[in-house]
Amino acid sequence: ADIDGQGIFVADIVSQTLRNSAGVSMPIPGSSGSSLSLAMPSAALSPTTLSLSGGTLFLTEGSNAPVAMTSARVSVSAFTVDNLSRSGTPGIARIRFTMTFLNPSGRNEFDVSKTFSISASLK
Repeated sequence: ADIDGQGIFVADIVSQTLRNSAGVSMPIPGSSGSSLSLAMPSAALSPTTLSLSGGTLFLTEGSNAPVAMTSARVSVSAFTVDNLSRSGTPGIARIRFTMTFLNPSGRNEFDVSKTFSISASLK
């Protein structure tokens, strides 16, 4: 339940942020990368980046400090961003990541991993 809840939270925030952005800065159209950088309509929030560090997903808006989007109970890996935008289109990006529950008890029933895939287009 923890993985599903955090995965859905990340998916909602990423989708909403993508839809409200002015464009995908990185990775460039037609390529993939390990972080997402968005140009935002508000200069104070630009760029907004989504990146992975030490198994935690972070959102950084403009010059503000990074904010952890996932808790210490999970580890995120295999974070990939595909910029699927084409010339003359508003833009679309796909984000994929795997979330694993950190199982301090070592009980088999708590060994859970799930891969999420989110696609969203700009308005």
